[in-house]
Amino acid sequence: MSLIRPLGFSPERCSALMKEKGLDGLLVTSSENVFYTTGLPVTRGHVNPILFALWNAFPSYAVVDRSGKPSMVTWGGALGGHEFWVENIRSAWVRGGTTDEALDLARETFKGAARLGIESDAP
Repeated sequence: MSLIRPLGFSPERCSALMKEKGLDGLLVTSSENVFYTTGLPVTRGHVNPILFALWNAFPSYAVVDRSGKPSMVTWGGALGGHEFWVENIRSAWVRGGTTDEALDLARETFKGAARLGIESDAP
């Protein structure tokens, strides 16, 4: 099994851009940007109703810290025993659990006052 990595994402470049914009971190919510930052192959599955339903019940997230390193939150079944380059991975099996995990992760990662970039399509 090979290590799943994102294509083109650079933690160093991300960290520099966040610093330039005055951000302490990012909450990434769109399937495209979760894939871009973590390598997790998630799509909304417009043609596949099962994938669409799973995305609605268990949206995936990435929480990017000041260093540009992402943590990943997803439905437990999406991991499928794969090995990811992301070191901190959280999963949930209960509907709405990934959103709760993402909020807990953000609270733990950014203690105190922090300025976060949050995607406009955040649930």
